[in-house]
Amino acid sequence: MKEFGEIFKILRESKNLSLREASEGAISMAQLSRFERGQSSISIDSFFQCLDNINVLLDEFQVIYNNYTLTDDIRFNKELFEAYLNNNYLKLNKFLNNLEMEKLKYPNKKSLYLNSVIVKIVIYTCDQSRKVPKKDVNFLVDYLF
Repeated sequence: MKEFGEIFKILRESKNLSLREASEGAISMAQLSRFERGQSSISIDSFFQCLDNINVLLDEFQVIYNNYTLTDDIRFNKELFEAYLNNNYLKLNKFLNNLEMEKLKYPNKKSLYLNSVIVKIVIYTCDQSRKVPKKDVNFLVDYLF
């Protein structure tokens, strides 16, 4: 919620448009201001109208949004890659421990299991004594093929 509003504000201000111009016919200026500060949300209809008011297409907003924020998967992969490059075994083990705890909370969430297998493989590439269990390899093969 906060990020959408912040990005909307960046776009609005980059076009030198006022709150009044951006909110006209959709919501109050105060509501738009709260949205831009991350203090409230607005309906999807109001959001689309405000985007139209500042002459920004949804696709354009999405591209900018994706450049300003990292998805959880991208963040995970980036941090994992950095830990691998820096030979930070402590961080790699911390990743694995966190994923194992999350798997206990959400046993049916395949992405957690998949990420834990990926971390185990990365750890194995650093330390060949840390074998990846056969069931994990089979899960990954089934997932990919």
